[in-house]
Amino acid sequence: MRQASIGAGLVMKQVVAPENESGQLYAIDIFSFVVSQPGLKKMRYITGILLMSLAVQGSCALMQKRDEPSYPANVSGWQAYTRQGVKFRGSFVLKTNETTSDGNIQIKLINILPADPMAESGAHNSRPRARLQFTRVVDQKVICEGTYAEDEGRTLAADCGDTLEHIGIIGVGIRAINLKEGWVFFELTG
Repeated sequence: MRQASIGAGLVMKQVVAPENESGQLYAIDIFSFVVSQPGLKKMRYITGILLMSLAVQGSCALMQKRDEPSYPANVSGWQAYTRQGVKFRGSFVLKTNETTSDGNIQIKLINILPADPMAESGAHNSRPRARLQFTRVVDQKVICEGTYAEDEGRTLAADCGDTLEHIGIIGVGIRAINLKEGWVFFELTG
């Protein structure tokens, strides 16, 4: 066996294997990384710190405790009201697969999506979300579906076109999502 140092800490060993059936000898080059005793201690220390910091960072992201909202005190249903100059068609609380209807449009809560603990702060998926489905009652035709984040208010035009606008529904605002109890509190503007 021959051994040669190639560079800092890298050693090449050449091992001669026994003859095969045809009488040929094989040489095998083996590279290995040699670390001195003080260098090994330093590498173990750095690796330990790196693993601890990754564990702490990962567990902090997963351990974020969420304060669930209380059930809303004022839920109007399909009663129109105005607040700060904005006209609302109503406010509602639904659980998954529950519906509400005014006789023209039915709204169904398809599902509730929890916040992604690894999402960047402020990203759409960093907050809980609700997927709502809007259906025309007369023929049970699904007009549209959309996913809306907690504390988000937006127009429905991007998801539904102007179909809902013709009956006076312009936007939706998700005011609260309770993941533990499984309900969504939302308002319709119009």
